[in-house]
Order: sequence, then structure tokens, then C-alpha cells
Amino acid sequence: MNKKPINLWLEKLSLWGIVALLVMSIIVPLLFQENNMWTSLSSNIGIALFSALSISKFLQKETKDFIFNEIPLLQKANEVGIASILENGSIESLDFKESKVFIIAMNDGKFFITQNAENLCNRFEKEGMTTTFILLDGESDAAKLLCHANGKDDINSYKNKIDQAVKEIKNFSDRYSKHNFEIYMYSKGYFRSSIILTDSKALVGLYRNSPGKGKIPLHILISKSGSEFDAIKNDVMQLKSLSRPVQVVETINIAQQNADILS
Repeated sequence: MNKKPINLWLEKLSLWGIVALLVMSIIVPLLFQENNMWTSLSSNIGIALFSALSISKFLQKETKDFIFNEIPLLQKANEVGIASILENGSIESLDFKESKVFIIAMNDGKFFITQNAENLCNRFEKEGMTTTFILLDGESDAAKLLCHANGKDDINSYKNKIDQAVKEIKNFSDRYSKHNFEIYMYSKGYFRSSIILTDSKALVGLYRNSPGKGKIPLHILISKSGSEFDAIKNDVMQLKSLSRPVQVVETINIAQQNADILS
């Protein structure tokens, strides 16, 4: 919803109306002065075209004013960069395959990996690219607090989920050895929203506050063209800087890879 293209279209519409009036009501009658039928017909067509285009211009202007002035929510969404609101956490709406930046920040990531396994593998096939996971530190007090917040009787519930997610990421690393994987553990507190960041978009998932499982919360797709994208990106980078890295490829695997290269 950009105002400039709309204004440009209105200017063109007005210009064509004037041109039509000049051609059909002045130029054509001058060329056919002796033919009253053509003169009358041309003048009527010119006036009709001018009237129609003028009315169209008025309607276009009214529509533009209605969108930008009478529906402030749409204008605000455009300024912030809200591209869509999704009912699931699928990454299909993101430029995840070719994006240089692909960072997933969430509490455990287990459901996310399962839900998006096929799409993730399509990215992991890209050699030399990096995929980064920022997860809640399973050993932290925050992981235990999250269990209490979500009504989990087992205080190790999220630790186990995180451990399983890390294991799956390491399995992907073994399977796609030419793709770079990074894992970071955040221990300062649990996340109040999930964030998936690419070069041009961010998918922000909401978490429900009450305990128990329910409908998957809404996910908001944010475009780089809006004012919120940079704030989200800075937030993710800050989380990364405050997290501890986890060794993805085991030392024994690195030694084996080096031996394979030398042989």
C-alpha cells in the first residue's frame, strides 16, 4: 500500500482524460469540418471519455483516501511491515532456501523441526550456507520455570525436549556435512515469542500464557520494508551474543573428515 504509485496512476488518468477531450472534441472536428455527423459524434465521444475518466479519477482518489485515512489499521500495518498473519509456524512463507541469514530462536524447537523437516532439508542441501538455532538452555533455571509456567509436572520436560532437538540438529549436521550448523543456548530466561529470521523477513510466533496445549498461536510475518524488522533483527543478534555456543560436530567426526580428505 504505497501512496506514490496511486498518485502517479491518478495523474496519468487525469492526463488521458484531457488528451481524449482535446482529440475527440477539437482536433477531430477540425479535420472533418464538412461532416456534421463525424463532428457531432466525435465531440460526444470526447466529452463522454473525459467524463468517464474524471469520474474514475475521483473514485480512485476516494478509494485511496478511504484506505489511508479511514482504515488506519491497514496504514499502520503497512508502516510496521506486517505482510501477513499466519495460523501456523510453517516456514513456507519465508525466503528460507536462499537466505544467507536463517536463525531460529525459540524455547525448545522440537515441534518446529518436526513440522518443517522437509523444508529444512531443502535448505540444508545448500552447501556453504549457515543455519543457526538459538534455544533455551536446558540446564538453566529458566527451563524449570517454563515447566511450572506450562503446568508440566516433570521439571525436566523442556530439558528433554531441548536435548532431543539438539540431537536432531546434530543428526542433520552429520547428514548434510557441507552445510554449516550453529547451536546457541540461552539461559537468561525463557522466550516469550519465537522468531525465525531471514534476509528479508521475520516470522514472529506468539506463545499462550495459560498452561496446557491448545490451538497453535498466531504467527506474524514481518517484511524488511517496515519499521519493525530491524528491531527484531537486533533482538535476535542480542540473544545470540548472550548465549553460549554448543559444539555441533563432535571432535571424533572432525578427525574422521580430515582423514577422509587426506586420503
